[in-house]
Amino acid sequence: MESIRMNFIRSGEDAGMIQKNRPYHVVIESTTDQSSQHRQFDMSFSHEELLDLLVCLRYHQEISEQKQQEALEKLSQEATKTLRTPNFTNEELVQIDIVTNARELYALPFEAVLDADSAPLLVNQKNPIVLTRRALKPLSEKKTRWPARPRVLFAYASPTWILGSTVPAEKHKEVLLRALQPWVDPLPGVDMVIGNEKSVITTLKEASLDDIKQAIEQGYKDQKPYTHVHLLAHGMIIKDPLRRHRERFGVALDSADRTVTPPEKIVEAILPKTLNQDRESTNPVMVTLAICDGGNQSNTVVEVGSLAQELHQAGVPIVIASQLPLTFPGSTIIAETLYRQWMDGEDIREGLYQARSNLYRAKNTTYHDWVGMVAYVRLPEGYHDYLLDIRLQSQLAALETTSKYANVLLEQSIKETWQYEQVTKRLQTCIDSLTKYLDQYSSETSSDVKVEIVQETQGLLGSAYKRLSELLFRRAGIEEAEADQRHQEEVEALKNAYQCYKQGFLYNTSHHWNGVQYLALQMVLTGRIEKIGEWYACQVAAERDLSPDCLVQRQVWARGSLAELDLIASISGNLHYNPEITKNRLAELHELVKKNPNNFSGLNPVLSTHRQFARYANWWNKENGFFNDADSDLSGEAKKLLEIFSN
Repeated sequence: MESIRMNFIRSGEDAGMIQKNRPYHVVIESTTDQSSQHRQFDMSFSHEELLDLLVCLRYHQEISEQKQQEALEKLSQEATKTLRTPNFTNEELVQIDIVTNARELYALPFEAVLDADSAPLLVNQKNPIVLTRRALKPLSEKKTRWPARPRVLFAYASPTWILGSTVPAEKHKEVLLRALQPWVDPLPGVDMVIGNEKSVITTLKEASLDDIKQAIEQGYKDQKPYTHVHLLAHGMIIKDPLRRHRERFGVALDSADRTVTPPEKIVEAILPKTLNQDRESTNPVMVTLAICDGGNQSNTVVEVGSLAQELHQAGVPIVIASQLPLTFPGSTIIAETLYRQWMDGEDIREGLYQARSNLYRAKNTTYHDWVGMVAYVRLPEGYHDYLLDIRLQSQLAALETTSKYANVLLEQSIKETWQYEQVTKRLQTCIDSLTKYLDQYSSETSSDVKVEIVQETQGLLGSAYKRLSELLFRRAGIEEAEADQRHQEEVEALKNAYQCYKQGFLYNTSHHWNGVQYLALQMVLTGRIEKIGEWYACQVAAERDLSPDCLVQRQVWARGSLAELDLIASISGNLHYNPEITKNRLAELHELVKKNPNNFSGLNPVLSTHRQFARYANWWNKENGFFNDADSDLSGEAKKLLEIFSN
């Protein structure tokens, strides 16, 4: 994506006020061709005139629709003259990144800029452009962790002491949960596939400042900091009768003294300095402010910025807000578009462009929200490659979550077909998404770790297909009328798993897990091993991980691989099989896990190995249409080895 940075510089002293005919400078830099331009300009109106025009975009019975339109036209003309963007002919999205040391310019709604045909530039479908703002003041030196697995703090309030309507909390929560669905863990202890929304979202009803602060602190203490904060409330003026010039916008949270919460207090609650000392920051990567005037910079007499700008400068890379009053429908559109795009792994700038476009198309109900939406954005260096990594990791996290739902069905022998339908569709969606991102990652990434990531991901895809095949097998036993069709789908999924494991093994033949699964499914599907040398290659790779110098996790998984290689060898005439050696391997695996329980917080090797050997015993056998070219299957030998797990 091409990015054009426009750095606005004020001439003369800092007055914090726009002065008519005062010279400003702008330096324009392109990231594509490294070119740089400079020009000088002045403003057509004073700061007082700017504020008068901005007031006309507020919703008040004394402001007619005609007056609003006239004000918008004047502001659009000034923004267009100030930016003076080139006549873009781009088909791909272009970013205009605005920075300035003249804080008074942040009060100007650049977002109202027009194109050569006097139409809104930032909603042009043919030549898409996204405008972002960035604080010139250096952000925290800490590097924010960009999350693969989201965790959202959703705080909302409609205090009884204000006259505003009740905020649309249920609608916003519905939107958030829909976007977060791929990462919602199943509810534990229930024999149905029911999602546990608390695994991805914490909802604070009628939230106070202390509620937000305590939730953020608890997230740090639980080592599960929030990746996103979504605040839905009313924005209100913080009145100061003695110093009217200091009035600015805050947030109406629940409070006993009925006071409006100022921006700096909210910043302290969301970004507690005492709890975030790591150089790699665990700050939220995005804060969305679904409130009126959350990005309002109109009072430039005081040096404190809007809530959006203060959060951005304090260390939040992406802050979305409104510089004008925000309608309820508009707030919902912003939340729905941004979170859906983000959770789909799209570039945040694509989401911002789409959100503004959606607001503009709905302007009969959202009025000036398409102008009001502002985005403070600072992306990490190499964002494109970084985004590819995050997309991949995010899809892997979604796949891991879906596998938990599959485990509920398989381990509790649930009989309801609708639950199988629900989980198989979800699993197939994860597989499709992960395959898409893996293809993109493989074609666009040239890093040294590419091979390792690709082979690991191919292995996880293989596991997903294998899980899908097993679900189809179980479902065939429930739906006798559809058994033949389910069996065909089951075998097809198993063949896909075989191909994924094979690709992962060919990427890195020293990775024994992929290799063993590849050979196992080759034996299951055909009844033979085509290249005995590959069996020996996997054995050598696994034995290398038995070294005491290796991590205990690698030693444990190596024993599982060797035990399965032994099992495969038991019906291959070209390979030697000693059942006592295999039993010893499994016993050692069990003992190592028992002695080091804290080393296996994720997938338990004992349960995983037991599950794999049970497949040979109860599923992958001649009775179910496997091992066609072999004289026998592995069910009998697998059942003998499974007795070790019951001791």
